[in-house]
Amino acid sequence: MPENAPAGVSRAGGDPAGFTLVEILVTVVVIALGCLAVLWMQAVAMRGNSQSEHLTVASTLAKSEIERLKCFPFEDLKKAVTDTESGVPINREGLTQTQGGRAPRPYTRTIRLYEKQPTTRSHQVEVRVAWRDAHGDHEVVYTAVLTSDSLN
Repeated sequence: MPENAPAGVSRAGGDPAGFTLVEILVTVVVIALGCLAVLWMQAVAMRGNSQSEHLTVASTLAKSEIERLKCFPFEDLKKAVTDTESGVPINREGLTQTQGGRAPRPYTRTIRLYEKQPTTRSHQVEVRVAWRDAHGDHEVVYTAVLTSDSLN
């Protein structure tokens, strides 16, 4: 290469030694696609985190209600089931509006008692905790058989 040749000119004469516009555009497109993929992964991770949080809270609410019902004598179990089949709005601590919690109430708890099922000395209790989010309706159902032997 001659000593007086301008900087950036190759030995072949005329081709710049830097990047072409096409190479830069391809690089920008590849980086943009990578950034979009990372943003999409972040959105999916946040949705999964929200779903798992709701599932954990709903499971805890259903389990704690079954544990509460286990504290009652077998004869009083029907009186202990105070919720209706239509469901009672509750918050993540299991409190209803009348218990001093504050809105929003994303969960609905429904308790059904099947007397003398599966035997005459037992009752089947079904606790449903449901919620609605941007992705639809969801629910967790826990069932327990409480016997006269286990509650007394």
